Amino acid sequence: MGEGILNPSFYLLIYVAIFLPLLSVYIQQQQQKKYMIKKIINKKRGEKDCQMEELARELIGKRCLVYTFNSQEVGVVEEVGNGALVIINYGAKLIINIDFIIKIKEYPVSKKKND
Repeated sequence: MGEGILNPSFYLLIYVAIFLPLLSVYIQQQQQKKYMIKKIINKKRGEKDCQMEELARELIGKRCLVYTFNSQEVGVVEEVGNGALVIINYGAKLIINIDFIIKIKEYPVSKKKND
């Protein structure tokens, strides 16, 4: 019989193809978790990181993309204060802890050319 599926190198290849992507996802999640814990510890020590809050205040009334550790939300920024960001998304009110926000950017508006 010729070499077929029972070849040990085939199983090694399958194992590596499955294991490496899972390992990379796990490492990324651990890095995000460490960053979040570090940020929370710094806040409890009294080191207030109000830079994100100040920047978010500039976006009140604008439609924005809000990136957190594990999600992305779109909505109009209604209020910023007390460590929270309130956005309205299709009539639903979302309250996001500012400590978990990675990035906020104004929602891109498509510019149509009128010829």
